[in-house]
Amino acid sequence: YEAKGMDPCQRHILEVSYETLMDAAFTKKQLMRSLIGVYIGAAATEFQHAENCNEGVGTSCAGAITSNRISFCLGLQGPSYTADLGAAASLGSVSMAVNSLRFQTDLYKSNHTAVPGGVNLLLAPQFYVLACAAGFLSPIGRSQTFDVSASGYLRGEGCAACTLSPFAEVVDGVPVKDESRPWHGNISAVYMSHVGSASSMTAPSGPRDTQIIAECVRQAALSPLDIEMSECWGESSILCDAVAVKAVTNALRPDEPETGTYETGTGTVLGLSSVQSGFGYMHESVGMMQLYKVILANKFNVQVPSIHLLELNPHIDAWEGEPLNFHTECVPYKHASAFADLGSKSSSGTLCHLLVWGETDYHKILPRRRWKRDAIAFWPAGGGELPEGAEPMRNYYIVGSWSASEWTEPEPMTQEGDGVYGYTITLGANCFEHFQIWLDGNDQRVLHPGMPYASKNVPVEGPDASDACEGAAWVIDGREPTVLAVPALTDTSSDGDGKALVQASEALYRRAGSPGDQYRVRLHVAGKWRTVDWQLVDPGAAEAASDDGKYYVTASWNGWGFSAMAQDASTPGVYAIDIELAGFGGEFQVVRNKDWHQVFAPSTDGVDTVNGPDSLAGGMSWFIQGRFRQRFRIEFQRTWKDGVESRSLSWQSLS
Repeated sequence: YEAKGMDPCQRHILEVSYETLMDAAFTKKQLMRSLIGVYIGAAATEFQHAENCNEGVGTSCAGAITSNRISFCLGLQGPSYTADLGAAASLGSVSMAVNSLRFQTDLYKSNHTAVPGGVNLLLAPQFYVLACAAGFLSPIGRSQTFDVSASGYLRGEGCAACTLSPFAEVVDGVPVKDESRPWHGNISAVYMSHVGSASSMTAPSGPRDTQIIAECVRQAALSPLDIEMSECWGESSILCDAVAVKAVTNALRPDEPETGTYETGTGTVLGLSSVQSGFGYMHESVGMMQLYKVILANKFNVQVPSIHLLELNPHIDAWEGEPLNFHTECVPYKHASAFADLGSKSSSGTLCHLLVWGETDYHKILPRRRWKRDAIAFWPAGGGELPEGAEPMRNYYIVGSWSASEWTEPEPMTQEGDGVYGYTITLGANCFEHFQIWLDGNDQRVLHPGMPYASKNVPVEGPDASDACEGAAWVIDGREPTVLAVPALTDTSSDGDGKALVQASEALYRRAGSPGDQYRVRLHVAGKWRTVDWQLVDPGAAEAASDDGKYYVTASWNGWGFSAMAQDASTPGVYAIDIELAGFGGEFQVVRNKDWHQVFAPSTDGVDTVNGPDSLAGGMSWFIQGRFRQRFRIEFQRTWKDGVESRSLSWQSLS
């Protein structure tokens, strides 16, 4: 009877608490009667307002039971209580858990391990009405943290917990780490406080926030410049966002006292992002999401960005010399380990901040390759010898992104002189071509520049297998794009028979380069020295150039392989393909000549343009909504008139 009327918050936090203890290598037998504390951030549950709430059960909606039930079900005998601190509840619970482990004596040890967590579930509509009436919610349904259009937050829900234990125990005066349990990160400092007397209970306090962050830095015995990233508090309010950023900036990138400008450590950029922009305002569970985000980001050695940031809040002083970077894309850390700051606050004035340290988990990602460059790229007089296997038995071959090659058909180079081999490349419709050089036409013996988008006269590396140098290629690039017209919105219509037709608008571009330009590529070999250069030998005319490329659809229903599109013989520049969905919808892109540098995809700015050709086109793709095994015809049009390019893409249901 009690289980039937149990608050879902209690059920979910019990489940995740047990999972985190299992992840920490505790068994059920070890948990029973163990000194493990439970510190849960939660508030008055919305379940009491739900229609199916069993009000007859006293434990259904009791806040204390949220934490006590975990201790009861798992047999834990450490402290167990629920902290109702609003949006600071999760980090407040972590702060209390850390201090319960840190401040112990020989006579008193409350717990040897702690389980802090937070839970908040959206179970009733009443709080939406109240928050909307108070003006807290965003009218557009987006948490636009740090953005000039920030107008409120989007409500979110979450449930998370973690296991905390001392990083090392002192045995005979020597710190000893318990290697039997997995380790994900280190909490270097915690600080929880209240704003105190302010203009109002809900008003942000930048100076107090700055003091708390500075105390965390002092507590961890660090320099402010050691902190590379801040998971900033951002509730999508013009004022609160600006105050939070200024507080972090004053604490971690302070001005020089004499000049009033930032001088010390110039170049040590502080990355800023906010989890609320992606997960919404999760109230009592937001702090755990911040902690999870920072720890997992450290494992992958990347600073995770915010979303919905298009134009920076004008009240954020980011243009006065402060080295700040508001992440809109993933940015790697400088080193394999890093410190990060994260903080949360409640509407009633409680402030919490943590400093977290983590390192790259090389079981999850491969270490970044560090390119080592020689001081001299090429010595014309020669000297030395190439290592064995670095010369071809027959000839050098060139392979690339043009239509006759498609990265699968290498063509021989012509010997022009002693150690000089040449080949003429004609720029296609995109005004750029990528290429590599293969020894004897073998894709396991590839000469490459060791980097993508390489220019001429860089050192030649290899030979290597094609898998080891994928993406490393030279590029002859003649593009200088300029947008000439703003496209219209997407036009959705029906053909009268219930077959949907979606037509993307056309975008117009003008290029300074000329398709048809011919470049002579030359490989120079002088002893152990090798380099590649090229020069324009026959300028082409853009009006006379024709697109002889082949277009393919790469999609989720074909395993992101290449399905060839057929060219319409009656209408030049029109390519079509009939496809069948493998599920209830699918994503796709258009690729030219099987070259991942020539991907066409929708725009990232919300306007229905056809973007590209580019490398993966920013990760965007079109989505077709349909039934299982429903057939569609996809049509891609790309034409030129008077040097101006026009593109469009559409699809139409066939069944």
